[in-house]
Amino acid sequence: MLTARRASRSPRSMCSSAGGGPPGAPRPAADALRAGRGSGAGRHGGSPRRPARSAGDRSPRLPRPAAWDADRPRPGVRHLLPKETSLLELYAAEAALALANANLVERLEALVRVDSLTGLLNHREYQEELARELERAGRDQLPLSVAMLDLDDFKQINDSYGHAEGDRILRLVGETVRRMLEPGDSAARIGGDEFGLILPGRRAAEADTLASQIDRQVKALNLELGASWGVAEWPTAGPSQSLLLFSADRALYDRKLSRRNGATKASTERERRPASADYTLTAADHQRGLTAALARAVDAKDAYTRSHCDMVAELCVLVGQELELEPRRVLKLRLAGLLHDVGKIGIADAILQKPGRLSDDEFEVMKTHTTLGHSILFGAELFEEAYWVLHHHEYLDGSGYPDGLAGETIPLESRIMLVADAFEAMTSDRPYRRGRDERAALDELQRCAGTQFDPNCVAALSRALRRDARWLSESSARGGVKSVVA
Repeated sequence: MLTARRASRSPRSMCSSAGGGPPGAPRPAADALRAGRGSGAGRHGGSPRRPARSAGDRSPRLPRPAAWDADRPRPGVRHLLPKETSLLELYAAEAALALANANLVERLEALVRVDSLTGLLNHREYQEELARELERAGRDQLPLSVAMLDLDDFKQINDSYGHAEGDRILRLVGETVRRMLEPGDSAARIGGDEFGLILPGRRAAEADTLASQIDRQVKALNLELGASWGVAEWPTAGPSQSLLLFSADRALYDRKLSRRNGATKASTERERRPASADYTLTAADHQRGLTAALARAVDAKDAYTRSHCDMVAELCVLVGQELELEPRRVLKLRLAGLLHDVGKIGIADAILQKPGRLSDDEFEVMKTHTTLGHSILFGAELFEEAYWVLHHHEYLDGSGYPDGLAGETIPLESRIMLVADAFEAMTSDRPYRRGRDERAALDELQRCAGTQFDPNCVAALSRALRRDARWLSESSARGGVKSVVA
């Protein structure tokens, strides 16, 4: 009886009885029931719980079933509300718009750099690219050459066949130039029918050879035209960018003149005409071309130099007319005033554009612009203008430069330019000071008359300016001055 009672309380006996099997036999129903109670399966519908790992169990842990992540929300994660979704869509649309605008700006910037007709660089980008290449050449101590090409008699094509045909020819020439370049070279259309090349690492002889090859390729297009060219090498043709371009421009016009002279002589022999008149015309064309090249060199230096030279030229005309100079002399004086600072294209930008006062050594370098300007103008066969420009910083008391001339030994035109130059400089804004008003500038000229300035020239300028009250108004603006002399 005691044995039977103990047996009935034994778990093994209860399980065997419940399972209906002998002791030690598999009990699937009991195991399933036990598993269900432990994890909540059956009653609560949960997933089976993983068995607990013992301290010494080194078996790999099985991955959690995928259904666990999908069916159970993770702690701290919630679904977006409709208004939040709309806000994110708005942000995404704005980001897409900003990206599209950035792409548009990039395309517009590329268009600004490129000539729309030929696809080459435009004039502005050519100047900026040349400045970058010159800086690199100076840093790496490498040669650099530029070439200017001008299509011969291109105007006749526009006149005979129309501008549409002229544009087609320019595109063909642009494509020809592009094919001839090597990696690292740059080409630009810098004028109507004028092209410029930047050739890093090349000597002038190599640049001349390339330009000659381009000329032959243009002639091979059977367009009834060729190209004249000029080349210049840095730094031998000029330490500054403007002087380098001027040297190439001058070489271009020399070649164009020689070609015209050859054509003129051949035509003269056929028609049995004297060649003197034709030669005079081509010489005048040559001088006008050189003058245009000089003006472009001054323009390329910086905006202040350009506006300053324009104003000095007009003031020189006012004073010359007030002193009753003959018209031809006034015209030559105006040209000298326009080009009086052309020698500054040979002065380093670090000195020329220094925001503060120059040191003594820098000022000695700056003083050389008169002799350099004289050399440039003399080489352009502007002999009188060259002499006036050479001495336009001589003072009446002999303390000026470059030769220390005094009194009447200074050319009158040089004395006029000195007064006009000083007046314009005093009334202009500079990076380190604001310009004076016109009345104060005239007072300063009169104070220094007899020592630095010619009193007659100062008086003539004063009379010319007093004819218009806007010049001497206490509140006159800088633009008012320009409106009077323009």
